[in-house]
Amino acid sequence: MLSLLEHHIKNQLDMLNYMYTNQSILVKEKKISEYLNLSYETTRNYLYQLFNEANISEPLKPFLITNEEYKKIYEQTVSKSINLAILKELIFSPGHSAHYYCDTLAISPPLFAKRIRQLNNFLSRYSLEIKVKKGYRIFGQNEDQFCFFLTTCIYAFHTEIFIGPIEYTEIVTLLKKYQCPCSFGTLGGFWNEQFFACVFLVYLLRETQSSELLHSEVLPNNKLLPKDDFLMLKKLFPKLTPLAIVTAIDKFKKFMTVRISNEITCGVTKVVQTHFNWSKKELSNTSKQKIITLLSVSVVFFKRCPFTSKNFNPELCIFIDEIKKQNPRLFYSIQTLIHKIDTEFDLQTIKVFEATFYRLLAEVGVAHLIPKLTILVTTELGQEHGHYLARQLAGLLEFSNIPNEITVIELDQLKHIDAKNEYDFSLSTIKTENSATILIPYNLTLQNSSHLIKLFSQADCSS
Repeated sequence: MLSLLEHHIKNQLDMLNYMYTNQSILVKEKKISEYLNLSYETTRNYLYQLFNEANISEPLKPFLITNEEYKKIYEQTVSKSINLAILKELIFSPGHSAHYYCDTLAISPPLFAKRIRQLNNFLSRYSLEIKVKKGYRIFGQNEDQFCFFLTTCIYAFHTEIFIGPIEYTEIVTLLKKYQCPCSFGTLGGFWNEQFFACVFLVYLLRETQSSELLHSEVLPNNKLLPKDDFLMLKKLFPKLTPLAIVTAIDKFKKFMTVRISNEITCGVTKVVQTHFNWSKKELSNTSKQKIITLLSVSVVFFKRCPFTSKNFNPELCIFIDEIKKQNPRLFYSIQTLIHKIDTEFDLQTIKVFEATFYRLLAEVGVAHLIPKLTILVTTELGQEHGHYLARQLAGLLEFSNIPNEITVIELDQLKHIDAKNEYDFSLSTIKTENSATILIPYNLTLQNSSHLIKLFSQADCSS
């Protein structure tokens, strides 16, 4: 998706991501300009635009950006893209002349023509194309792939598909009423219900743009649509007819109901068991089943929507970078696994399958797939100080995305415990006879425990 944006906007997003993922260190303008290979003047100008135009005061160094500020700056920056503005107009208001779009976006006809050529180059990766057929429209060979592309755009660029008086929960309730999928249930909270609601709204949007259905109010005899449901959805899309809604429900149910064949499940299971190991310890059956389902769903979606774009959205890039930085052994294990799956199913475009898998992994959460590290903390200053250390350590491990379970004991209890065999790590504030015990400071901080966190990260997942 990033290739859609203009060069200067991509530079600003790279700058924003760099600051967001390096908040624990002192980041200066010089460091940013060197990282992005920009002049100091350009760097300062981009910093001003990032923070000033989003009505956020430029932060003190080190650059501390909250999650809410990140989203606000990101949305404001992306909104300046002319390419994205044209694409959104073609998605939500297709079928108009070039003159209409130029007036709406306040751009010149030559610039509009130039950007249409750029957009077609971008859309070709998704087997889509802008054509002039009863006005400017986006066409594709596969309607489901088109709808999935629109959903990806909405998520990648934080675009609201509608502004109306209805909550996503109401859409989810309606989907459940018509026995439509609202999540990949085998993974619990995997891909939240809002995503499924968003996909359904895209199907409704596409039906409002279908000339074949808009003129028909008659439902087939075997189809029923209560008046309350019809009126609720009509608030969002006034052009909807009962037939358009029923058609959208049927298409959505067919596309989003994931049926994983035995062939795919067996192939993925074979690769996971042969080539991958998450931890020093044996992966639990529950976690193993989750990762097998996760990869199987990725394979199914890739086969349905074989995009050839190798670009992720910025937030997905951050997620991948964080895994690589915080747990490199896990990252490279995932890379190996993806390559083996790609070979097993001849998916051909590994980067796209990788993007799909990482998106699903981001929704599942790494912590739910990796067994917890068990840590023993021993202190000679009493239980209260021990629990203080445990809280500090838990905070540091949470910052590093390392699942953990911490037990606190006093020094005189250590002789009754086989720390080496019962715990992954044994920590103590004082030297002990147990050579496997790691000495830690009385006051844990990010600075004085960096070596410890690195040690945990390396042990969290073996290659």
